[in-house]
Amino acid sequence: LVCVCVTHMDVVSWSAQELEHDLRDELGIDFVIFSGKSTAGDGLLADILGHCRKPQDLKIDSDKFLKLFKINDSKLKIMKHVNEEVNAFRDISQQFSKLMHNGFNAKERVDLVFEFQAYMTNQITEAQKRVSELSGFTFMGDTSSIANEAG
Repeated sequence: LVCVCVTHMDVVSWSAQELEHDLRDELGIDFVIFSGKSTAGDGLLADILGHCRKPQDLKIDSDKFLKLFKINDSKLKIMKHVNEEVNAFRDISQQFSKLMHNGFNAKERVDLVFEFQAYMTNQITEAQKRVSELSGFTFMGDTSSIANEAG
């Protein structure tokens, strides 16, 4: 899989090493070829061909998914934390549904539903805080870092 990224490296203040680091951390891209106005076409072609592999079937199935789409470890950890929160919410909701059928009259059920909704709305914020803390989000830095952390 080949991707072209035009960066205008001649007019930015960050280095090629910083870009490589960010591409690896944010997108899981392991290999980058840089070229500039003075890069010879033969040299660029040699760099590209030097990293080409034999053609691959790009049909996605469960066996090929992780080979083709490298999900870096930090993103897997974030998804694990989010899934844990989702499962906890699901469990709480199921328990509440069972509780609702345990001898409460109509008025009490209405009151319970409103209280449960208020509680769960508050728990969304608490879950966001837990995921942020477990994932090491700081919400500090440049705009793109904050946007990535915020989703």
